[in-house]
Amino acid sequence: MTGLPPERRLAKFLGIFSFGLGVAQLADPERLNHLIGVKDTPKTRAIQRAVGVQELTAAQGIFSFSPPTPVLWTRVAGDVLHLGLLVKSLGNKRNDDSKLKNAIGAVAAIALLDVFVSARYQSAWPKEPTKGETLPTTRQEEEAMEAHFDGNPAITILATEAEIRPKLQELEIASYGDVSFRRAPGDRGTEVVVKTSKQTDKVKADLRRVKQLIEVGEIVVSDATPEGAQVKRQLKQRPAQPLKEKELAKTGGQS
Repeated sequence: MTGLPPERRLAKFLGIFSFGLGVAQLADPERLNHLIGVKDTPKTRAIQRAVGVQELTAAQGIFSFSPPTPVLWTRVAGDVLHLGLLVKSLGNKRNDDSKLKNAIGAVAAIALLDVFVSARYQSAWPKEPTKGETLPTTRQEEEAMEAHFDGNPAITILATEAEIRPKLQELEIASYGDVSFRRAPGDRGTEVVVKTSKQTDKVKADLRRVKQLIEVGEIVVSDATPEGAQVKRQLKQRPAQPLKEKELAKTGGQS
């Protein structure tokens, strides 16, 4: 995870943590009850398993969505619920208050981390991409996303070089020329630079496709210009309409 922004590294940690905790709660709820100081009963085991399912769902969401902002906020809501259950268990003679207080402290610490990571993601990506929108949505975002080194097209992608290379190979970006990688300023991912003498607009468009595949998980296109920013398509736009199967296959994305 070297080279990733701090919030992304922390989000991956939270995903791994959720996965491990969820598996433990489903596999051995009795031991988890003993660990946190709650008397083991069929009811408390059922609660442990329910929370385990919630943790596994959160882990899957963190690794499936990019950015995982909504999933992270659901973790914060879950933390509040878990703290409420633990506090409610205090004072019960059947429970161990000392262990419960330790568990409350641990959940509170995780809750603070969840809030921090969620807020960082929210400030960096305040608006989630939706179908029907082109990325970037404004010229200012486009300029921030792109960089130019000695006249060569480049783009900043929120991922490591190892994560980017397979998508570059998939879209045959190397066919345009030599590809180099640089760490983006401010620990904001990786800059991909293509040294090429070929049509710059076409190279830029394909670099944007790589960025969307990595950061969004799909290529988002406009129904009015399904081929994207190609000049010939810009000259022949049409009213927005659902794409045909052949057009979807050609663009490789969803409208």
